[in-house]
Amino acid sequence: MTNLDYLRASLLETAADDATRELERARAERAARVAEAHRQAETIVAEAHQLGEREGAAEVSHRLVRARREARRVVLAAQRAAFEDFRGRALGATLARRREPAYAALLERLSAAAREQLVGDGEGAAGRDVEVEVEVEVDPPDRGGVHARLGSRRVDYTLPALVDRVIAGLGTESRSLWE
Repeated sequence: MTNLDYLRASLLETAADDATRELERARAERAARVAEAHRQAETIVAEAHQLGEREGAAEVSHRLVRARREARRVVLAAQRAAFEDFRGRALGATLARRREPAYAALLERLSAAAREQLVGDGEGAAGRDVEVEVEVEVDPPDRGGVHARLGSRRVDYTLPALVDRVIAGLGTESRSLWE
């Protein structure tokens, strides 16, 4: 396992711990939001049924279609809000780490990992003993972490990018928040 692998594993573990805590907090909020969205959807559908009984079968069908669409829109909006809330909390917790003393060491490890990833293991110009200049932006405002570039190749180890990777890596566990 290379230093980059250990760094990635460490970063993913830290981010996963943060994401898990936020996931637990967000689950409770998600349940309330989605339950309310379902109650609203049921109310909309029930009102459409009542109206349909008074106005006839053809109108019922039309209104039920609209009511189901509206109900689906309400549920999807609640799910999206739960996801955005979860992501925002995870990102906030991760960005808060910028104030910790260990953050400087993390930036150094991220910078080294970005350089290693871009330059590679003896490939290209580095393999011909030609010095390669990797452009590294350390701790960009509002994003933190590291963003590096070598020619047209880029590495994004900014904190939002790392949080998004961790959330994507959670897979179905995190999706239970908004489905």
